[in-house]
Amino acid sequence: MIKLGISAFYHDSAAALIIGDKVIAAAEEERFTGIKHDSSFPKNAIRYVLSEVNKTIYDINEIHWYESPEKKDSRISTTFAKKPFKTFFLNRKYKKSKKSQDPKVILESMGYTGEIIYHDHHYSHAAFAYFTSNYNHSAILTVDGVGEWETTTISVGKGNKIQKKISIDFPNSLGMLYSTITAYLGFKPNEGEYKVMGLAPYGDSSVYFSRLLSIFENTSNKFTIQQKYFTWEYSDRIMFNRRLCKLLKLSPRFPEEEITQDHKNLAAALQKLYEYQFLRLLKTAKDITGSTNLCLGGGCAYNGKANSLAYNYFKSVYIPFAPSDAGSAIGACLDKKVKISPYLGPQFSDKMVKNIYF
Repeated sequence: MIKLGISAFYHDSAAALIIGDKVIAAAEEERFTGIKHDSSFPKNAIRYVLSEVNKTIYDINEIHWYESPEKKDSRISTTFAKKPFKTFFLNRKYKKSKKSQDPKVILESMGYTGEIIYHDHHYSHAAFAYFTSNYNHSAILTVDGVGEWETTTISVGKGNKIQKKISIDFPNSLGMLYSTITAYLGFKPNEGEYKVMGLAPYGDSSVYFSRLLSIFENTSNKFTIQQKYFTWEYSDRIMFNRRLCKLLKLSPRFPEEEITQDHKNLAAALQKLYEYQFLRLLKTAKDITGSTNLCLGGGCAYNGKANSLAYNYFKSVYIPFAPSDAGSAIGACLDKKVKISPYLGPQFSDKMVKNIYF
């Protein structure tokens, strides 16, 4: 069985080739185009992974897409319907892009006529994390901006099965909140979050923490985020509104402006808030699964400072080498334990084999 996995059209587009139970090759599109976090259809990455074993698109038995376009469309259409006037032009733009980004149409134009299998976005994250680990039983926590509807999932992996236990849906999203404050601090969202994490140790979290915490309403296992401060449901440019500025009592920073102590304090408060909510999710994952092992997936798994807190509840923690959407090109193809290379096993090593090009 030869499978081609693809992720595209949000960020970190990638392709992966799996033959049997082994990942033969994988690559991000940005490696070929030089565009950071390239979101375009990964035609260069596909060409590369096929060339590694002298295959063509006609040799592929199945193509696995990392998310469900139908469910994603349901979320976007439902969201736009809430504010039809505010989203009129955004809706028109989306409908236009929807036609040009149809996986079936694109793949057929490349000559592929076989089956395309669509997976839930967070399943692809979870599968990549769990099936590349060495665990036979593990809690799995995935956190990102948004997939189709889900922004956070807690699952249990046992043998070759993954069972989802809890999910949190859009617009309640830790990833979106982190990206929003990233933009508020003058950095590019979905790219500059690491800069915010780097600023955090230089700030005093107590200055803004209580204000950010007031945005949340926590239940026993989940959280909701008050949307009156954000524009996630009707804007793709500015992620916050004046209410957030009023709450924080701090003007948004423009990219060219100096970084002040106030900005460092806000970064510190955001990181502390993320860690606070992340710890709650970790405890829930431990309580539900009873496992001593944890697999982390989704873009938020790049938050190394928060990840260290997982040892408060778990003895062993595994994070795959590309937990964001790039790795989902591999995860979408997986339904059992696989081998990636002699160098990439349960304990990640930076000695990368040449055909894994992330």
